[in-house]
Amino acid sequence: MSAKRSRLSAFLEEYGILLLITLVFGVILFFPTLSGSRSFAWFNDQQYENNIFYIEYYEIVRDCLKSRSLALYSWNTFLGSDFFVSHLMYTSGDFMLPLVVFIYHFTKNIDLAMAVETILCLMISAAAMNLYLRKIRIQNKTLRHSIALIYAFSGCAAIFSGSYMFHRFYALLPLLFVTIENWYREHKLAMIPVVTALLFLQCFELLFSLSFFMLLYVYVTCQVHGEKHTAADIIKSALPPAAAYIAGMFLTGVALVPLVLFLHSNPRIGEMGAGGLLWDLRSTAGLFYSLLAAPLNFRSDTPHFLFYGDHHFGSEFSIFASCLPLIAFFQKDDQDKNMRTWLTGEVMILLCLLIRPLNSVIHAFSEPTFRWSYFLVFYNLWLAAEVLDKKTQQSAVRPLLLLHGGWLVLFALFCRIYAIPIQDAIWTVLILAGHLIIALLTDRLLLTKPERALQFTTAAVMALYFVSIWSPYHSYPDDKKPLNREYVSYFKENDADLMYRMHIPSDIVYPFSPLNKNLSQQYNYMSTEAYFSTFDNNIAPFLAENGYDSNIIFDINQPDHMRMLGVKYIGVLDESALPPELSFTYAYNLDDLKIYQIDNYMHIGHTYSKFVSELSAVDDYCDELYVPAEAQEKLDGITAHDKSQFIVTQYNHRGLTGTVSVPQKCVLFMGFPNSSGWQVRDETGTQLETFDVQGGFLGLVLEPGEHTLTFTFTPPGIKAGALLSGIVLAAVLYGLYRENRQK
Repeated sequence: MSAKRSRLSAFLEEYGILLLITLVFGVILFFPTLSGSRSFAWFNDQQYENNIFYIEYYEIVRDCLKSRSLALYSWNTFLGSDFFVSHLMYTSGDFMLPLVVFIYHFTKNIDLAMAVETILCLMISAAAMNLYLRKIRIQNKTLRHSIALIYAFSGCAAIFSGSYMFHRFYALLPLLFVTIENWYREHKLAMIPVVTALLFLQCFELLFSLSFFMLLYVYVTCQVHGEKHTAADIIKSALPPAAAYIAGMFLTGVALVPLVLFLHSNPRIGEMGAGGLLWDLRSTAGLFYSLLAAPLNFRSDTPHFLFYGDHHFGSEFSIFASCLPLIAFFQKDDQDKNMRTWLTGEVMILLCLLIRPLNSVIHAFSEPTFRWSYFLVFYNLWLAAEVLDKKTQQSAVRPLLLLHGGWLVLFALFCRIYAIPIQDAIWTVLILAGHLIIALLTDRLLLTKPERALQFTTAAVMALYFVSIWSPYHSYPDDKKPLNREYVSYFKENDADLMYRMHIPSDIVYPFSPLNKNLSQQYNYMSTEAYFSTFDNNIAPFLAENGYDSNIIFDINQPDHMRMLGVKYIGVLDESALPPELSFTYAYNLDDLKIYQIDNYMHIGHTYSKFVSELSAVDDYCDELYVPAEAQEKLDGITAHDKSQFIVTQYNHRGLTGTVSVPQKCVLFMGFPNSSGWQVRDETGTQLETFDVQGGFLGLVLEPGEHTLTFTFTPPGIKAGALLSGIVLAAVLYGLYRENRQK
């Protein structure tokens, strides 16, 4: 018992203050959400879809428990989607998903759940970084705590705070390097696959860049810690952890295999060279500015020529990690050659940041982003910890002044080239001057009172984080009139159809309204509008042929398309906005919206007997069906006749069941994407063959008669992936057992 108390006491002494500070700070900052007085500040893409993804996942989990079977498909996302795979980064991979579901189950408040998760990410960030610093034997406890808190509240963390997978990945990142150090210091490998698998599930895109950064890390740590110096020795020593890292990816096979199959035809892939080889000068200058200053004006109305009015990828970055890395870089010691190694690593990461195609790898081989900043923040704080842990310090006043002054000279040139208003330029100069003052004070205190310097710098970073988050959080539009979920459910429960779609034109609900096109699933109705990550790649031909070419938003609003896809209701602000090609009957109001029923609407499934062999030849999608050449022989014997409707009698998050009566042979069209994951069986249990129709939707041939059809979905590759995960998991467990036994 005394040994347990001793371990608990040691843990609290080392980690208690970190956990307490991050908890209290997070509670104060997000108290409006925790108290229920306002919604959570959804930053970046979150404001469009992430909160609602979690609500949908809750519904899926509940359905899974009720049916005691896998529940992996969502009817409420864009025309139906493989929710497990398409939302891997957003929800499926979230290691805190059980907690989120638990909180939402009892409170029905997803904002509360997300605020709690964000606070926990801050706590985990600090604890994980502190554990890493202990592993590399940083002796100064105050330095360890300061670096850990700076990591948790860095500029990078401020930009992505609360942003689903990015914040989770950032919080867990130091743990991977704890496991790498375990290999070099204790020859233990078994935890590398476990942590790699966790990181992969949080944000699989970042593993492309993480793989390169891990190689760089191995080189630097071997050089700095004096264990391996020759290239051959370093490569040889890196082979076991590299193999364990790959095993960690395979450990997630249950997600990896379905994901690869899902992404291989993603139309966004292939845009990696978009925009040229290098970033524009403003973005490049902004990158180096964020090395000197925190992103105080990001997502705010504070004028700044690099950020103001531009919230896209060119400004989504920050490598601010306090002034400590800058001061550490300017330390010199004739007996220590490690600074060359540190500088080499810094240059390598900066080159990766500055070359646009390399950055596109982080974004699923699509448009480039600045998310290499994660690794540079970690690297710079690692550098600061290693260098400042030494007892001797040198003044860095002169290089700090030269660095900030040099950037101001460049900024003056930018002001002239881009005709930046003087008031915007003043804000930039004032913010930079404030950070210079903090850096000079820190440098002075490091020479006289090093512990005070670390505490001062940490407090400054936390204050900057508070300002960066507080401003947009408290100005976030929270006054939009909400749509009552139960209100919509009432009409759905009193509608004879179990499954139908509702269309609300995107231009009246974008971007912050609770009726946002990406939030339709919150209110239990199926939609024909969606954020890009909810669409199925199989219908890419249909989308491309009909001009739905945005890789962010899809809004299927042509009258024959809506009818074909089972749209029964259209919501508008005024009757004049209704499509003139269709006739409507007023149904009811949803707050400010007037809901009209399409008089001649069609169900989600209906039959065709008129066909074309080219997608471009379809004149009316409700009357003509495109069937590709390879499936044309299936149409033999089909003659023209009236449509029959497929009536849904039961559906859940695994599939659906319904009936249809056809007078003669025909093709049944289903208004959701075809996939090898679909299996269709008739009333006798016979499996029916499916094929692509209308550019990617599901079709099948029916013989004359009454049919009861059951559609069941299983993500393609999930069984093979589960087998792969099981094999690797057994190997990892055996490795953990052996290492524990040796200990």
